[in-house]
Amino acid sequence: MEPGAVNGIVRIELAPGLVISSSITNEAIEELGLKVGAEAVAVIKASSVMVGIPD
Repeated sequence: MEPGAVNGIVRIELAPGLVISSSITNEAIEELGLKVGAEAVAVIKASSVMVGIPD
């Protein structure tokens, strides 16, 4: 986790080398009791997804 002034970046490792990240409020981090190394669940909702290929 990387706390910021208002929001923090939370990273969840789904599998070795497979990490997702999200920006959430510091208040939400505290309310959820998120701790480095603790188990967490991510719910993903996207209205659009961009897909590309490497150059």
